[in-house]
This record gives sequence, structure tokens and C-alpha cells, in this order.
Amino acid sequence: MVQYMPPIANEHWYESEIHVREVVDLLDDEWVCFHHIRFLKPPNEKWGGRNFGEIDFLLAHPTYGLFGIEAKGGRYYWDQTSLRTVGGKVIDPDPISQAQRAKTFFLDRIAKRKPEIGFVPWNIFAAFPNMESVRPFGPPGFEDAIVWNTDIADLQKFLDRIFSGRHMWGGLPATRKRSLQLLQRLIMSERQVPSLGRRVRETAGDVEIATTVMLNLNEEQMSLVRDENRHLRTVTSGRAGTGKTTLAIHRSIQLAIAGHKVLFFTPNVYLSTLIRETFRAEDLLRRSGEDDESALGFIDVISLDAVTRTPEDLSRASEELANRLIADSSVYNALIIDEYQDVTANLFDALSILLEKESLDIHVHAFGDRAQATPLTDPWMPGHEFNVMALGRQCRCSEPIQRVVDHAANIEHRPNGIVGPAVELIRSTGEPLQIVERMLSYRDHQGMDLADITPLVLVPDDNERQIELTTGIERAVAQKKLVGSRISPKTADQFKGCESMAVVLWIEGTNIDEEMQRYIYMTASRAKAHLTIIASEQILEFVRGAIPT
Repeated sequence: MVQYMPPIANEHWYESEIHVREVVDLLDDEWVCFHHIRFLKPPNEKWGGRNFGEIDFLLAHPTYGLFGIEAKGGRYYWDQTSLRTVGGKVIDPDPISQAQRAKTFFLDRIAKRKPEIGFVPWNIFAAFPNMESVRPFGPPGFEDAIVWNTDIADLQKFLDRIFSGRHMWGGLPATRKRSLQLLQRLIMSERQVPSLGRRVRETAGDVEIATTVMLNLNEEQMSLVRDENRHLRTVTSGRAGTGKTTLAIHRSIQLAIAGHKVLFFTPNVYLSTLIRETFRAEDLLRRSGEDDESALGFIDVISLDAVTRTPEDLSRASEELANRLIADSSVYNALIIDEYQDVTANLFDALSILLEKESLDIHVHAFGDRAQATPLTDPWMPGHEFNVMALGRQCRCSEPIQRVVDHAANIEHRPNGIVGPAVELIRSTGEPLQIVERMLSYRDHQGMDLADITPLVLVPDDNERQIELTTGIERAVAQKKLVGSRISPKTADQFKGCESMAVVLWIEGTNIDEEMQRYIYMTASRAKAHLTIIASEQILEFVRGAIPT
């Protein structure tokens, strides 16, 4: 059996890497497989601002030499100059470039540090386990370096085909084996442990791919969109991270393009700002003073006017908005409600008043999660005229984060295949601000972009506490000259329905009751790639129950 270096740890691998590794496992014991090799960029090289290179697999054989294989999950296309996701995002560096950098780096190291190894045959490949053969694809001259899903079915056959009769490692067998031993030492000596920042960015990329796949390939969720075309009134429910807001936005854009005047409502004022920018980018946001009668299709976004911290705040803000809407003369023929679980019956009635009652195609579509509901005395409940549907596939959070979310919600965990760094647990023994300061400094040295860290503060009734933490973090950023001056604490309610690459969750309290579990479920699920929890030992012990031993 093939020898792995370093030995395979008891950890998750990316799905694309697993596909390749399953075949590598079948190679005989003459093969050595180096995996997850990261190396520092030479000072004279320019790699787009990155200070490291990496390669998923380096396969070494005493006769064949070296194979560099970079695995890439998902689906892509080549636009003559670069590799792009189905959503149009450029993959930089692309897998071929990554493999080429590894080849150049290690051949240079061999020449300088181990010249006695001599000539080393080396071929590079990019493996796409989720893609069938596409032509043309990749940089000119590298078409033979692309490994498709059909090739991965028999990697040994593929290797034999590529190397048959050429590029053999020269010298006597004894010399070849000695060269291989020297090569092993060299590669392992140059191997770097990936920084936390790198692992977070990797995971965030996988989350983005998962989201794209959900929108473009997931038959379950795409069927919901088609169902909504047949049903004018729908309620779509789903746990945190299943794509509710994404589908709500998608549905709104569809309706506006079709000529509807869409009213999009979300209780969260912060989330409404982000959603408004999305519609503005699509040139569908209603312009100030726009004539309802002349406009073909547009989207108008509204939210509660104030930040709600308690059920009483939410009810009061809902009542104020309802009174204002009743006096509003605007007319819409489509209503989209995000986070419907926080909508009162009175507010829903007021929103409905704005709809054209005589229209034959009035659309009303609500999206939400009852498990995140703020306790209300008069919550809106959909009637029998609504077609109820459910989302089941989580695509926002990495696997370690999702385990915590599922544990807090008391639901069965279903792996989503998105690998990520372990959830970091910090015991709160002193002043939380000092803990956060030390943690931010550490993150900065770990290559973490602190602008992607959004501390969520579970002190919904304590404005002074939030102001104190905000001031303290700003001071820490300024004094330590850390990257990320945009860091600002937000309460759980402020950030409800939003998401961030990395989240620092500061939890006050010690009791694990139903309300605390709801808060952990609601806030931990905001993190996509990395989660840090600062809490009492009692809370941390509860969270540890979600972590496999």
C-alpha cells in the first residue's frame, strides 16, 4: 500500500481530495504520497500578494519520479485566460498554476540543497472529480494535465499512460531509491503548517462553492422555485444556513424582472441594508420618487425602524411600522417576507394592505425559521391558503460549526462535507474585553483578516456593555496597529439573518436552558468558516458535547 507523508491524521478531507485519495490508496508500496504540502514563497517571486504556495498531492515513485496533483471540487469553466466558478468568480491561483509553482519551487530547492539527487522527472496535473471532460479547458499546452472524473476512476492506468516509455528516473534502482529518500527529507523539511487565516479563507471558498451549487444544481431547492411559480402564496421554512434569505432574494429578482412591483420586508434593519445593496447592483431597487404606474418592475425594501432587543421592542416597532404602512399610498403586487417568524399578525395585515387586491396574480412568499423566533404575544401564522415547503440542506456553515448549531437545536446532525478549522473555545475568567484583545492580536499574527471577524455580543438589554466593547476593540486595533478597523460588536438581534466569514461569540451566563440553546443556535449559525466562543465553563462544556472525541 502507498506510504503517506505525513501519516494521515484523523481529520476531515475536502470531498475533491477524498476522490483522489481513494484511488491513491490503491497504489502499491513503491509509491510515496506527500499530502497538503505548503511552502513559503521565495523572496524574489511574485505570487499575487500570497506568501505561500501549496499542493494537495505529491506522488513520488523511484522509477516514474514525481506527480503534482491539485484537486478542485465543484464545477468551473475556462474563459481563455482564467478559471472561473459558475458564478463568474476568478479562481486565482488556478490549480495548474498552483501545481506549477510547487514544481518550480521544489526543483529549485533540489538544485540548491540536494544536487546529488540529480534529474527528477516531474509532471503536474489538476484534478476535477466533479466534472466531465470539457474542451478546450485550461492554459494552452496543458490540456493533457487535466484529470477528469473518468480519469480518476483508474489513476494507475492514467499514470502508466502518461509516463509510458518516457520521463523515467535515471540511474540504477539502488540510486533511485536513495534519491527518493533524500527527496522525502527535503519535501518534509520545507513543509509549512497552514496559518489559521489560510484555513479560514479555504473554508470560506468551499462555502461559496456550496452556496453556488445550492442555487444552480440542487434539485430540492430549485424545485421549490418552480413550485412557487405555480403557487401564489408560499411559506418556506428551513433551519439556519439552508439558504432562505438567498432564495427570498432570488425570488424577488425573478418577480421584478417579470414586471412585478415587489415589496421586500425583513425585520432586521442591518440585513435590510445589505439586501438593498444587492437589488441596487441588479438595477431593480425602487428609485426615490419613482412612479408606480409607469415603472415596469422594481423592488422596495423596508424593515423595522429600530433595533429590537426584547419581545416588547419588537412588538412596539412592529406596531409603529404597521400604523405607518396603513397610511401609505404605495401599491405592490408581490410581497416577500424574510424572517417571517418575527412578524406579528398586525404587521402582516398592514403589509397586505399595500397589495393590489384586484390583481389576479398577487404573490406572497414568506421565508423563516420558527426555531429562531423571538417570543411574541401575537405572531403571524400562515393560513390554509399558503403552500408550506421545507428546506433541508445546510450550505452556509463548515462542518465543525454545523455540529455546534445542530447540538444547540437538538436536531440530528447531517454532515455537509464542508471542512473547516475546529471551533475555538475560550473560557471567560476575567474581563471579556481583555480576552478579545488578546485573541485579536493572536489572529493578526495568524494571518487572519480581522475585517472578517464580527463579534456577536449576547447582551441584548445592555447598551453600555456593547458600547464598552466597541470602544475597547477600536482602541486595541489602533494601539496594536491591527488590520481590520471595521470591527464592531453587534448583538444577536442586530445580526439576525446575517452571516460572516468568522464570528467571535461572547456569551454571558452559565445556565443551559431552552433560551440559551436558542441563542447559541441563532448566533453560532452566523459563522461560515470559523467560530470562537468565549463563555463560562458550563457553556463550553455544553458545546463540547457537539465535538467528536
